[in-house]
Amino acid sequence: HYDINNNLIGIRGRALNEEDIAIGKYMPVQIEGKIYSHPLMYNVYGLNIVKDNIKQYKMAIVAESEKSPMQYATMFGQDKNICTACCGSTLHSYQVELLLQAGAERILIAFDREWETWQEKDKYFNKLKSICERYKNKCTMGFIFDSKNLLGLKQSPFDNGPETLKNLIEQGVWI
Repeated sequence: HYDINNNLIGIRGRALNEEDIAIGKYMPVQIEGKIYSHPLMYNVYGLNIVKDNIKQYKMAIVAESEKSPMQYATMFGQDKNICTACCGSTLHSYQVELLLQAGAERILIAFDREWETWQEKDKYFNKLKSICERYKNKCTMGFIFDSKNLLGLKQSPFDNGPETLKNLIEQGVWI
């Protein structure tokens, strides 16, 4: 992880075996006794790479995990990449401020699908809406909500290719 000025601030690794996943799927990496951790809420993954594109397009997409900005770049090209990651399932005010400083006038939350039942669907919709409501006075906020069931449980909007992602973005709910 790098800050907006390309300074290394942390390194996270992904657990692969079940014992480690039980502790946490993503954890700071330890190299030669040094743990490379950083407070995730004070950075936006990939912003150092896409800040100029966000300024140009005046929009940022915020995913949960680090793989999503890389998937977006693969699908649409690095020159069009406006995708970042908050490294979790919430968006903190400091992260919003970083995106605004980069030139975002619209922020689209693109979190993983976290529901199976209708009750869970309503609760998740309200969670995403609540995040957007919190910041709607700072910029136009929106979120991807998979109302057409294009994704499976725990899938990211980026996992099923560019056509699915475009469809999900078109379905975006703007506050």
